[in-house]
Amino acid sequence: MQVINIDDLAKAIKDMNGKVQIKVFKHLPERGASLLLESVEKMDSIAPHETLEAQNKVVAIISEMRDQGRIG
Repeated sequence: MQVINIDDLAKAIKDMNGKVQIKVFKHLPERGASLLLESVEKMDSIAPHETLEAQNKVVAIISEMRDQGRIG
């Protein structure tokens, strides 16, 4: 099973607006949300290409999970 790396997820949402970030946090278990928040807060500014690369990784994993029927 492929899992989304917490650092990739943090990079992917770092510069997103607060409403999008809240949606992501709401779909995580409490421990995962706590780890993600910690990673985002520790992270310095991110180059746009790093953000895009992380977002592409997250989208690929989610698409794979959807294709396998593991998420709706």
